Amino acid sequence: MKTVLISISGGRTSGYMARWMQQNQDKIAESLGAESIKLVYVFANTGMEHPDTLRFLHDIDKHFDMGIVWVEGATQQGQRVSTQHRIVDFKSAYTHEQWGDVNHPFHSYILKYGIPNVKFLGCTREMKRNAISSYMRSLGFKTMSGYHTAIGIREDESRRVSVRAGVENIIYPLIDLNPVDKEDVLDWWSQYDWDLNIPEWLGNCLACYKKSYKKLKAVWQDFPQAFEFTEAMEGTHGMLGPEFK
Repeated sequence: MKTVLISISGGRTSGYMARWMQQNQDKIAESLGAESIKLVYVFANTGMEHPDTLRFLHDIDKHFDMGIVWVEGATQQGQRVSTQHRIVDFKSAYTHEQWGDVNHPFHSYILKYGIPNVKFLGCTREMKRNAISSYMRSLGFKTMSGYHTAIGIREDESRRVSVRAGVENIIYPLIDLNPVDKEDVLDWWSQYDWDLNIPEWLGNCLACYKKSYKKLKAVWQDFPQAFEFTEAMEGTHGMLGPEFK
């Protein structure tokens, strides 16, 4: 038996991938040369997602009975140790409104690593990849070589495929096994009245610096409170980070 970690972001594409994999385990096992597989569904919460993202993820789990594990990054302050994890759920997960709490995953991350930017991209590494890796280690997997990781990238996004996919055991089911594009995913979710109810620019971390200025302007117009956190962090912790040492 091979284990497949399904990384769910809380968006439509990764949710669609998770459901497709749940229903097509024989096909996935065959592609991996295994007699059977075990699926592990994990969502890494940064605390900066839109409330409807968390609601949507909760509904996916409720309707499809996946047993999604919610983890948050537990930053190890004052130690030369990567971010560990803590297990939460829909009710106990940190939200955007709680950003002032120093134990909030994103606030805690900034206290150690500084504000993420285009030169220091540590937020995804620490709060998502390392938190999930920490959880997988708690299941007995010492390295990524012990399992495969399924990432929700569609065929029309194939430019985003990692060059290290083979080395890191990453698979892309929506490119290689069930090729779909954005419209396919939107059409599929339209059958559910509990579909995600936010525009694309409010997905992932609300005020992410990787979003275009056009999208950030739209975020400002639709959800201006998203910038309360960034303004406070820049005002208080603007000189924290490796570039200032």
